[in-house]
Amino acid sequence: MNIVTDRLGPIPPEADLCLAAVGGYGRAAMAPWSDIDIVFIPAHEENETIDALVREMLLLLSETLLPSRHPQVAHSYRPLSDLGLIDHQTATALLESRFVAGNGSLHIHFMQQLTRSIEQVEFVHLNLEERQVVWDDARQSIFAVEPNLKAGPGGLRDFHAAIWVAKVVFGLQDWDILGMLKQRGTLTWDECDAVLKALEFVLRCRNWLHYARGQKLDVLHVDYQNELGLGLGYQPEGYETPAEQVMRDYYAAARIIHNFARRLIAAAQQERLAFRHGTHVANWTLYPNHDGIFREDPARLVLVYEERQRLNLTHSLELERLISSSIGALDETARAKLGLGASFLRILGSPKDVAGTLRDMLRTGVLEQLLPELAPLMLFLPGDPAHEYTVGEHTLKVVEELQRLRDRPHGEDERTVSDAFRALQEPEVLFMAALFHDVGKLDRGGEHSVTGAPVGAAVAKRLGMLEGPVERVRFLILQHLTMMRTARLRALPLPETIDAFIRILPEDDPLDALDMLTILTFGDARSVGENVFRDNERRMLMELFVKAAKWIQDRPSVDEPGARERISRRLRDAPALREIDPEIVRRHLAGMPTWYAVNTPPALMAKHIGYLQRVARGEDPVVEFYHALQAMHTELTVCTGDRPGLLRDIAAAVTANNLDIYLAQSDVCQCVEGGGESRSIATVWVDDFGQPLGQVKRDRLRADLESLMSDHETADQVLARRGKVVPDQVVLHGVKVNNADSRQHSVVMVRADDQKGLLYRLAQALADENLDIMVAKITTWRGAAEDAFYVVSHDTGQKLTDAAADRLAARLVARLTGEMAGVDRT
Repeated sequence: MNIVTDRLGPIPPEADLCLAAVGGYGRAAMAPWSDIDIVFIPAHEENETIDALVREMLLLLSETLLPSRHPQVAHSYRPLSDLGLIDHQTATALLESRFVAGNGSLHIHFMQQLTRSIEQVEFVHLNLEERQVVWDDARQSIFAVEPNLKAGPGGLRDFHAAIWVAKVVFGLQDWDILGMLKQRGTLTWDECDAVLKALEFVLRCRNWLHYARGQKLDVLHVDYQNELGLGLGYQPEGYETPAEQVMRDYYAAARIIHNFARRLIAAAQQERLAFRHGTHVANWTLYPNHDGIFREDPARLVLVYEERQRLNLTHSLELERLISSSIGALDETARAKLGLGASFLRILGSPKDVAGTLRDMLRTGVLEQLLPELAPLMLFLPGDPAHEYTVGEHTLKVVEELQRLRDRPHGEDERTVSDAFRALQEPEVLFMAALFHDVGKLDRGGEHSVTGAPVGAAVAKRLGMLEGPVERVRFLILQHLTMMRTARLRALPLPETIDAFIRILPEDDPLDALDMLTILTFGDARSVGENVFRDNERRMLMELFVKAAKWIQDRPSVDEPGARERISRRLRDAPALREIDPEIVRRHLAGMPTWYAVNTPPALMAKHIGYLQRVARGEDPVVEFYHALQAMHTELTVCTGDRPGLLRDIAAAVTANNLDIYLAQSDVCQCVEGGGESRSIATVWVDDFGQPLGQVKRDRLRADLESLMSDHETADQVLARRGKVVPDQVVLHGVKVNNADSRQHSVVMVRADDQKGLLYRLAQALADENLDIMVAKITTWRGAAEDAFYVVSHDTGQKLTDAAADRLAARLVARLTGEMAGVDRT
């Protein structure tokens, strides 16, 4: 400072400035090669003399230190007027500032202002949260082989965080913080003595590491540990190396520092601390200052929940009772206040506990008072027998499931969904849609997704959401059933299925809308009841999600001229197909529909080619089983000569063995090795009471399929031999035949009471109509079945004419109910 004043001449009195050290330099504990951190504190802003002083001092530091390149100087500029605007990290660094030069009284005043500007509860929470992230990290430990001496558990930052918290909570300014904590009884003499010795040891280790390596280095790598031990005076003793000795002492010191930090922060949390919104905190629990805090400001009824969620506070019994008795203050006028809605939206958008906060708000009546549209749902019984809870309880369970998907995903699919969730820019939109996705059920006059969408959008707007997010809420509620219906009942390999699904997404950021819709669909399906959302449905939903995302980013051009040949060339270069004669691959793909080439992985194609070659050599049928990792079902593949009623026969064998089918797909190709004859490849997802098939069940199913495919037995004979009785009549809820949903197939939708052998009966009726089932989607919900069949004529291989499709529904009803005698058979 003297050199600078000599250069610039006399400094006027109003140009008050002080220079302070911060960081390790401020604590007077700077390690070799660490940065020199300084802060300029001016009394006034925009003073030319002060600005000149700062520039000159920085120039002097640069001239002095730059040639050696070490240490580096980091500086900041903090006028008194900035103290109300600085963030938590900056305030923490300034807490340990040490006066170096200039006006000492200005530094004292600055520190007093800084202490008053720090909100105690917030400060404690943020420091503890930062450390908790480290402590909860499964990859970090006090006992790591290569510990981080500064930032790891038991490192220097544990000690610093505890001291920072103690300074703010207990109002300590003295450098001897531990001595003052001993005097006030917060710490014992033994605790202070132990942590000082431990701190001294860790500092010695870090200083040696910086000095010996010639750089800033805080991770004590294995390669340096023996050298460190020798440098600190350890010598080999028997079988124990210096590395083992120094690390043993380090772990003991780290444990002491870590326990000290936890205990001191916990002691600070027990103090009574002033807080906002007419409350105070004691024992990290929120208490009201008096009984009139909510009369003064009804918005506090929501704000106290936002603070509870954000700071991980507990509400005292007194506060909960006061909330319950004051909810009438949240009248229509109060609900219209923008600040109140903004607080609730922050609760929904928080990365913290959304579901638990909403449960707490429900318990005291605040949630229903704030959102009166939700109040009737808690007592409203669902009409769908699959639901195990009232509509309101289901709604909260959806929120809980969304939070679980965000924070604790299980398996690869859920991790994919969780990644999409954490990437959302406005998670409050998703939670708002979840809260109101079933509100339309209160209106018994129509589709609840249609009637509920405007209600949810209106509430979102009332709470202060902007137009774009409001429309996204409307979209999610309106379409919250579409994705699962598509996954369950539509043929996902067909391009028109994906194209039709993509068309429902808004043009504005369709990928974000797809992510939100997928997450909401997952949460909704998993929250209906136990075992309602099955493994096969999860896989189909993820298949739709992945295909839709790819379609949005790069729509497959399967209909363009030359598309088949381009796809075939690309597939022939796939590693899984390189070992197969390219001409065989080309002929295989030429005999299959284009969508087969688009949707079938090369490794599976290689298996199909092998199956077809085995059939051509006389092994008919080929029956193979595959169990994907973590899947709760088994994939059954049957390759045989093209025959009518193939899926009917497979359904008979599956029924005979008391198993369940969820998905069936059949591909027909012209097999050159078979003299141009058609071959069929049928893939079926099957399970045994929700589990993959064991070897005994596989062997029995294989034997029955081989008996059926070789015509040794009929389907009825296999069923009779296994003691299975298939009902003659089906209790139908409805049959529809749609020619518009697929360019290549007629789509038959059947709703009926679920019963053993139902799929066989449906497949038999379709076979009796001379129809081949190319894809079957099987869905069961608590005693009800909803199945979709993509069919073509066995004679032509084409979809039905519109006239034939119109007649088919009535004919199927007649066949399934035993009334075929009165139906036109043409």
